[in-house]
Amino acid sequence: MLRTIWIAVVILSVGLTACSPNKVTIDNYKKLDWTMTREQIHAVLGEPTSAVKPDDAGSGGSTVETWSGKDQDLITITFVNDKLVMKSMRSNGIDY
Repeated sequence: MLRTIWIAVVILSVGLTACSPNKVTIDNYKKLDWTMTREQIHAVLGEPTSAVKPDDAGSGGSTVETWSGKDQDLITITFVNDKLVMKSMRSNGIDY
């Protein structure tokens, strides 16, 4: 019985992951406004695939976050003090 429940949970988890919408899209990228905070951007794109905080002391509280999507789509955002200061997207070999 426990094994059957465990298998059902695994199948459901995999199914939900496969059905989750791709948020790394040109439409969502265009929604990103220069006045947005990290929290607002996470509301649009979800949690980033990776986040890197530079080690140097002169970074001014900066963080670079990256979201990976389907077909190697990639959005990169640089935050300084949790505010968007730089954004880029690469989709189908085109930079936006």
